[in-house]
Amino acid sequence: EGRITLVNRKGAQVLGRAAADLIGKNWFETCLPEGERRETSQFFGALVSGGADAVECHECSIVTATGEQRTIAWHNNLLRDEKGMVIGILSAGEDITERKEAEEFVKAEKLRQNILLTLNQLPDLTVEYVMDYALDTAQVLTKSAVGYLYYYDEERRLFTLHSWSKEVMQSCHIDEKQTVYELAKTGLWGEAIRRRQPIITNDYAAENPWKKGVPHGHVELQRHLNAPVFDGGKIVAVIGVANKERPYDEGDVRHLQLLMDGVWKIKKRLEMEGQVRRLNEDLERKVEERTREVKRANEELAQANRAKSRFLANISHEIRTPLNAVIGYSELLSGMSTGEKEQEYIESISLAGRNLLRLINDILDLSKIEAGMMTLQYGAVNLAALLHEIEQIFSFQLREKKLSFTIAADRLLPQYLVLDEARMRQVLLNLVGNAVKFTEQGYIKVTVTSGTATGGYSKVDLTIVVEDSGIGIPPEEQNDIFEAFRQQMDQSPRYGGTGLGLSISKKLLEMMHGSIGVESAVNNGSRFIIRLPGVAVASIAPARKGVCTPEAAEQRLFSPNTVLVVDDIPSNRDMIAALLDEAGLTVIVAQNGQTAVELAVEQHPACIIMDVLMPILDGVSAAKILKQNPQTASLPIIALTTMPANDITNEELGLFSGRLSKPVTSHDLLEELKKYLPRLQDARKGIVDASDVSRREKSLPALPEAFDRKAHELLGAVKMDDVRTFAQEVIVFGSSNHLPAVQSIGKELAEHADHFDIMGVKSILRKLAG
Repeated sequence: EGRITLVNRKGAQVLGRAAADLIGKNWFETCLPEGERRETSQFFGALVSGGADAVECHECSIVTATGEQRTIAWHNNLLRDEKGMVIGILSAGEDITERKEAEEFVKAEKLRQNILLTLNQLPDLTVEYVMDYALDTAQVLTKSAVGYLYYYDEERRLFTLHSWSKEVMQSCHIDEKQTVYELAKTGLWGEAIRRRQPIITNDYAAENPWKKGVPHGHVELQRHLNAPVFDGGKIVAVIGVANKERPYDEGDVRHLQLLMDGVWKIKKRLEMEGQVRRLNEDLERKVEERTREVKRANEELAQANRAKSRFLANISHEIRTPLNAVIGYSELLSGMSTGEKEQEYIESISLAGRNLLRLINDILDLSKIEAGMMTLQYGAVNLAALLHEIEQIFSFQLREKKLSFTIAADRLLPQYLVLDEARMRQVLLNLVGNAVKFTEQGYIKVTVTSGTATGGYSKVDLTIVVEDSGIGIPPEEQNDIFEAFRQQMDQSPRYGGTGLGLSISKKLLEMMHGSIGVESAVNNGSRFIIRLPGVAVASIAPARKGVCTPEAAEQRLFSPNTVLVVDDIPSNRDMIAALLDEAGLTVIVAQNGQTAVELAVEQHPACIIMDVLMPILDGVSAAKILKQNPQTASLPIIALTTMPANDITNEELGLFSGRLSKPVTSHDLLEELKKYLPRLQDARKGIVDASDVSRREKSLPALPEAFDRKAHELLGAVKMDDVRTFAQEVIVFGSSNHLPAVQSIGKELAEHADHFDIMGVKSILRKLAG
C-alpha cells in the first residue's frame, strides 16, 4: 500500500504514516545529519518503489536527555514474505561512541608519533620552528580551535609567551597585548601551574572561583584545557588549547603530555647542538688564531735555522781552510821527519785535524737537516754491493780487533732499489762504525730482509739490522742516544766521538719515511733496526763502468721520435727519461695507466714503455684500452715489470709488443727499442720530426708571447716553485679563454712539478716554448 510502519524491539507499533511524509519531515530531519539523511531517504524511497535489496548501514550523532553527544550505528535489513515481497524493514541501532573515540585516539597517537619522528629527522631545525610546530600539532590532536604556549620560570614564577595560535592572533582585538605574566596575577589558566597538573574546564561560562575574566577584545572561550610541561620534575612551560566541539577528556590530556615530552627533548637537543656548534666555532677560531701564531713561529724558526745554516756554512769554510793546511802539512812533515818523537807529534796533529774535520762535517749535516735544506737524490742502488763496500772500509779495524763481519741478505731482495746512495752509505757507515768502535771481541752482523709492500711487486718493505756483541746500552739511555751530542755517559771519555752520528742517521731515515730503533742489554751487544717501508724497485740499472753508453756509441742514437714512459715511481721515470733523452728521443711521462691512455691519444707517441703494476689503472688494463682504440691499436707497448713470467697470462702478454724485467739495463732497453724505432747514424740531440711539430701545432693553440718567454726562462734553470706558479697561469688562461688543450697542459705541468719530475717538466716547457 506504499506505507511504512515503525515498530520497537517488542513489536509494538510506533508510527504509521505515508512514506513520503515520514521521509520528508519528521524523524530523519531531526536525528540524522544531511548526508546520512539523504542516504537513508534514498533507501526508504527505493524500498517504497520495490527496488531496495541490499543491507544498508549508516551512523548518526544524537544528543541524550542529559546533553551528552553519542554516536549510533544503524543496521537496516529488508523483511520479505514467502513470495519475496517486501513487507517490512528491521533496523537495529548500536551505541559505538567508545569505539569511535578509541579509533580517533589511535589515529591521533599515530599522528603524534609521526610528527615527532619527522621533527627528529628534519635538517636545519630551529627551536622557534619546533615550538610553533608543537602548538599547531596540539590543536590538531585535540581538535581545538585555539591554542597557546608559554615558557615558565619556576624560580621567578613568571610566564613568557612563545605564541598564540594563528586563529587567536587574527580574531583577538586587545589593544595592549601582554606577553609576560606573574603567576600570582593569573586566573584559571594559571591553575595548572599552581596544582602542577592538567586542568580541564568544559564549561567556561560557569562560575569558577579561579576565573578573573579575560581582557576586552579577547577571543571567546567555551571549553579549555591546559597542562604543565615538566623537565626532570621542574615545570618549564605550559600549553593550552580551547574551544573543542566536544568536551575535553583524559585522552586529550595524554596527547598534550606525550607531545610536549617529545617536543621538549627535541628542543633540548637543538639547544645542546647549538651550544656544541658555538663551542666548536669558538674552538675553530682559537685554533685558527693559534695556527697563525704557530706559522708565524715556524717562519721565525725557519729564518733562524736558515741564518744558523748560513753561519755554520761560512764558519765551516773558514775552519776548513786552515784545517786543510794543518792536515796537508802534517802529511808532508810525516814524510820528511825521521825521529820517532817527531813522528808521534806529527801523527797527533794529523789525527786531531781529521777528527776536527769530521766534527765540522757532522755539524754541517745536522744543521742542514734541521733547517730543511738537506735534499735527497734518489737513484738505483745495489744494497748488497754497498754493504760489501762498507765491509772493505772497516776491514783493517776488523782484522786488528779480530772481529768477524757477516752480511746476510734475503734471497728475495731486489738487485736494485730506489734509494739515496750517499745518505744510505752515511747511515750504514755510522751504524757499522759504532759497532766496530764498541765491540772488543766477537762479531758484527748485517741482516737485510724484504717483504712485498702494500703497493705490490713494484715496492718492498725493507728491514736492515746491524747487530754486534759489544758493550751494550743500558735501558735508561736507549732513547737518549738518538739525540744530538748524546752518548753513553760512562763510555764517552774512553771511546770519544761527537755523539752526532745516530742523531743524523735517525733524521736522514725519517726524511726517507723510515725509522730506526734499538734493542740492547749491557754486556750483551746491541741490535739497531732500520725499517724503510714502500721502497721502490728500480726500473733501470745504472750503467756499469766500461759499458758502451749512448754518448760513446753514436750508432745507438735514434731518429727524432716521441716515447711515452709510464711508471708510478717518479725516480724510475726520471732515470729512464734521462737515458732516452741522451739517445735523442723526446720523452713524455705518465704516473699511471689512466694518464697514459689520455696522453697516448693526444700525443701519438712512437712507442710506450709501461710499468705493469700501478695505482688507479694498471699497465695490463691500460694496454687493453689502447689496443681497443683504433687510434692507438698499432702502438708498440713494452712491458716493464718485476712480476715473474708465469704470473702473467698469455692473453695479457699478447697485449704487449715486448717485455723487460726490472731492473733493466740501459743496453737491454735500447736494444728492445731498436725493434720499434728507426735509428739515425748522425742524429743530433734535440731534433724533432717535422710531422711531430705539425701535430703539436695543431693540438696546442697559439699562446701569448709572455708565456713563450717564461717557458724559455724556466728551461734554463728549472725551479719547481716558479714552475708551479707558471702552471697555474697557463691553467687560468686556458679556462678563461675556453681552451681545454691549454688548460690540460697546464694541469699536466703542475702535476710534474708536484712530483719533482724534471724530465716531464722540461718536456712540457719545450712544448709551451714552441
